[in-house]
Amino acid sequence: MDTLAWILHVRPFKDQCLLIDLLTQSSGKITGVAYRKKKSNAALLQPFNQLYIHWQGEKYLKTLKKIEIMMPFFLKKQYLLAGLYLNELLVKVLSHTDAMPEIWTHYEQLMHHLSNQLSFNAHLRLFEKKLLAILGYALPLTHEAKSNTPIQPNAHYYFTANEGFYRINHATETKKIIPGWLLLQYHEDNITLNIEPILKYINQTAMMPLLGYKPLNSSLFFSNKTLFIE
Repeated sequence: MDTLAWILHVRPFKDQCLLIDLLTQSSGKITGVAYRKKKSNAALLQPFNQLYIHWQGEKYLKTLKKIEIMMPFFLKKQYLLAGLYLNELLVKVLSHTDAMPEIWTHYEQLMHHLSNQLSFNAHLRLFEKKLLAILGYALPLTHEAKSNTPIQPNAHYYFTANEGFYRINHATETKKIIPGWLLLQYHEDNITLNIEPILKYINQTAMMPLLGYKPLNSSLFFSNKTLFIE
């Protein structure tokens, strides 16, 4: 099969071979084996490069028969860290399934932001939000958990993964406080600089069941303290 593909992760595999996790346009995430007999392949097969590939195989492990580079991306500093986080996240949470065109489109847009060294935090939060929804873990931003009561702008809430948002009734409760207006604003995909840290906390908490409650190796990118808005 012929398709465009983004390299997510590369690791050695047997003699003169590489095992490559790819996000493909036609088939979602696949894992393929490529031979590295030529030195040019080593530079070609790096994360963040977009390739045109031909692969064969019906089982879990594909054989990459043809590889051509389409767009090389060179990320630096915080843009590289964000890219490493993004790739590791996709490797961990995506199964080998059918095509996911929405994920492909959002990933490509985010890669262009990173490669052009544009502001990316808001785009990364929206990518996480959309990824959660596509995988069946959409954030319930308009109604409370269990009671299904509409979120109130002037109320405060805490978040539990796999459940949703619960209203905080006492100021002394030791919960991470999330204002209702912020949830409603996030529902509209309206991210401003002052709310981005708490959206990061919400997304990361929601992702934990998908990650088996294990931190990502690239989690140092998110090691700064989260700020909570009163």
